[in-house]
Amino acid sequence: IKKKARIIDIGTGGGLPGIPIKIARPDVFMILTDSIAKKAKIAKMLAAHTGLRNIDAIRTRAEELAKDKIYRNSFDWAFSRATARLSKLMAWSKGLLKKDGKLAAYKGGDLSEEIKEAKKLFPFAEIKTIDLNIKGADSFIKDEKKVVVCSNFAV
Repeated sequence: IKKKARIIDIGTGGGLPGIPIKIARPDVFMILTDSIAKKAKIAKMLAAHTGLRNIDAIRTRAEELAKDKIYRNSFDWAFSRATARLSKLMAWSKGLLKKDGKLAAYKGGDLSEEIKEAKKLFPFAEIKTIDLNIKGADSFIKDEKKVVVCSNFAV
């Protein structure tokens, strides 16, 4: 992630993964989004408690936010955790990402069908999976947890 990158967390829930990313990288501009008002309100409160600047949480759907000229094609990265199928996440983030923007989705299990579906909708997309084999976290291996990074599909 480049310095001062613009990042959106789609379906943030309680602020994951956006708030930990912002804590690790205080230089980035972070928008946390959730379509459920209660979750967005909690994420906003947690973001404020970090004391960091350039972080905000808003109640919105990603596909609606992409229609706003302030946010359209303005993000370097979109992150998401347990939100939707990969093809939907790519469709939602497509209008939010810059041309060279990337989507990173935290997923688990066998993703072969999801990736095949996404490649059908976005034939030029590059989709790479990174297995999360974390020492001491055996459930990550058992549940086949991974990060899926998608590029070359925006704009």
